[in-house]
Amino acid sequence: MKARYIIMTIVIIYLAITLVAAIFVIKEEPEAETEPTPTAKATVQKTPCETDRDTIQEALNAYNEANDDWPTANGQPGDIVWDKLVPEYMIEMPVIDDQCDWQVSGNPEGNVCVAHTC
Repeated sequence: MKARYIIMTIVIIYLAITLVAAIFVIKEEPEAETEPTPTAKATVQKTPCETDRDTIQEALNAYNEANDDWPTANGQPGDIVWDKLVPEYMIEMPVIDDQCDWQVSGNPEGNVCVAHTC
């Protein structure tokens, strides 16, 4: 009978140690990184400069697809000629272009870039 209690005590101690070890292992696992939910993404506000950049990039892509060159003086990367984009590809020229100096980048070609920080 005494041997039975000793075996039960050993089993209970073993199970308790296993349970404690499992708890520590679970706590140490890194949390899985999750993508922000659509609601969280929607709450992120873009700056006017970022909004203009995205709009200009869409217009550059559409212009290039239709004309096989860029809306610049020579069709190569450089300063944007707004008359080539407005009003067909954009409603209006960005209000702060005189501060930003938007350009078609040559590296990587076709990306919109800013010569001066807005």
